[in-house]
Amino acid sequence: MTDKPKNIYSAEESERQIIGSIFCDPTPILYLCQKANLQPDAFFSPAYQTIYRAILDMAAMPKVCIDTGSVAHWLKTHNSAIPETDLLLIIDRTPTSATCGYHIEQVIEFQRRRSTIKTLEARLDALKSDANRTTAEHIGALYQALMPLEDTKKINITKLEDHKAAKIEQWTAARSVGYVGIPSCFSELNKLLGGWRKCLGIIGAYRGTGKSTVIRQDALWQAKQGFKVAVFSLEDPADIAAASIVGNHANTCVFHLDIGDARENQLLGMAAAWDHLKDLPLWIINNAYSLDQITATAHLLKQRYGLDIIYVDHIQYISPYQLPGMNRNNTMAVYSAHLSRLAKTLDCAIVAASQFSRLPEQEDRKPRLSDFRDSGTIEQDCRQALILYRHKDADIYGLEVAKNNYGVSGKEIELERHGEKQRFEPASTRF
Repeated sequence: MTDKPKNIYSAEESERQIIGSIFCDPTPILYLCQKANLQPDAFFSPAYQTIYRAILDMAAMPKVCIDTGSVAHWLKTHNSAIPETDLLLIIDRTPTSATCGYHIEQVIEFQRRRSTIKTLEARLDALKSDANRTTAEHIGALYQALMPLEDTKKINITKLEDHKAAKIEQWTAARSVGYVGIPSCFSELNKLLGGWRKCLGIIGAYRGTGKSTVIRQDALWQAKQGFKVAVFSLEDPADIAAASIVGNHANTCVFHLDIGDARENQLLGMAAAWDHLKDLPLWIINNAYSLDQITATAHLLKQRYGLDIIYVDHIQYISPYQLPGMNRNNTMAVYSAHLSRLAKTLDCAIVAASQFSRLPEQEDRKPRLSDFRDSGTIEQDCRQALILYRHKDADIYGLEVAKNNYGVSGKEIELERHGEKQRFEPASTRF
């Protein structure tokens, strides 16, 4: 039995997945569609084209809920009746909205393919009927006809001179501050890392080692310096992440507050600290779990406020952990590659926390980049990577620059952890 041949004109599965994803997560998915300039005529299926056009018309109206019932009613009143049961079936056949970005790209690519085929067929007819042109002339005309179909809008073509002024200004500023990228709160780390660059960075650690603490401590310090920071807290609720950040600022043990074992002045101090920090350019997001939700939210924040650095805490908590039809290694490869591209698209730094497997602990050795859980591609996709680990028989932690495509690597700083107060303090630098 042979497989059914694929339709060269349409990506029917991707078209269905887009519609189903919109019903599941309307706001972020529609934003992705808008960013990609996905139009109804990109859909090959007349039914999906009709549904998508209706959704866009409804989304343009204020206070309209996008769900199967409202869309079915809209279609009925506009003489394009599609039963709600058909729309519900689309949702049933949409296992996740996490890969919608990929499906949008597929639909646009197939639309480009249809346009290419149409142009080729027209030029072939011309070749058959026009005997006055040479073959070379026909090829030249074909090339001219196909050029508008090339997706060159997002390609940035520059000359060396275009980057001179910005880089000289950047290096001049670095002479006084000591770094080029987004700095860490640990000054000695900046001397090694040079700051987080506009690429994918990774902080690797065992579970419970303190990578979330490092992220929140850095995010708070960076926001105080005026950098615009977004923290995607995928593991902890937003209120817990916020309390941890405020507790770091107030030098207060949040746990004592949680169990009611805190003095009145500590409670008042936390309230005052919260008021002091309320205007910081620091955003905490914990209800964007899928890759597409993270992408859409990041684009919105960038557009509205500007962003300098994004933290994803952590990459293994991106939903779904394992994509349909793929193993976990392949899934993590998709996630890390996407975040790497997103950093370039948004022109900001993205730092993702990642867990190590337990094997190094069992072998009683220091962790290394190849120990990243479920994927070795993380170390390939990132341009900067830190390893946080606890020293043997000591309450001292090492924060090693394990990878740095822009400078020093293989060196570390030593930190002391004050877990109750949600912070690390520098101990000494090891060379």
